[in-house]
Amino acid sequence: MLIHSVNLCDKKGSIGRALPYKYANDKLTIQLDKTYQRGEKYTVYIKYTSLTRKKVGKEGGIAINDAKGLFFINPTKEDKNRPIEIWTQGETRSNSTWFPTIDETNQKSSQEIYITVPERFITVSNGVLTSSKRRKKDNVPTTGYSPKSMHLTYSSSVQANMLRSRTNLERKKCL
Repeated sequence: MLIHSVNLCDKKGSIGRALPYKYANDKLTIQLDKTYQRGEKYTVYIKYTSLTRKKVGKEGGIAINDAKGLFFINPTKEDKNRPIEIWTQGETRSNSTWFPTIDETNQKSSQEIYITVPERFITVSNGVLTSSKRRKKDNVPTTGYSPKSMHLTYSSSVQANMLRSRTNLERKKCL
């Protein structure tokens, strides 16, 4: 994972001042602006790039024996009969391979997730769809999702699948 910046957000949710941090051996250490009391809320904004194709040195669990966290299925379209898919499998300790989190089964968090993929894909993530915009430079859509409450970090998920046709989406059929 590449960490680009770490910032403290203000009470309105705007990205505020930069926070000092260290990132080494898959561990992100952030120096906060003060000592926070138990129950006192604060929001940290972390800008990062996931490098999930690299070997992460983790092992999966009993049901899922791979710990990549984020899976790219047929990304180069080598198999013409198989769709391109992106999906996550974070249970029980694999989500930290694709976003900064504490990978413990009882850890709860809340995060906004933004997914940018070509228009032929449909995206799904935790929470409710909060935004759908197009990038100015290339008109590619970005969708944003935000949960209404805290949830277990291992249940954070993202999926992007190719649409076979726009009609299927409008009729709300399973593909």
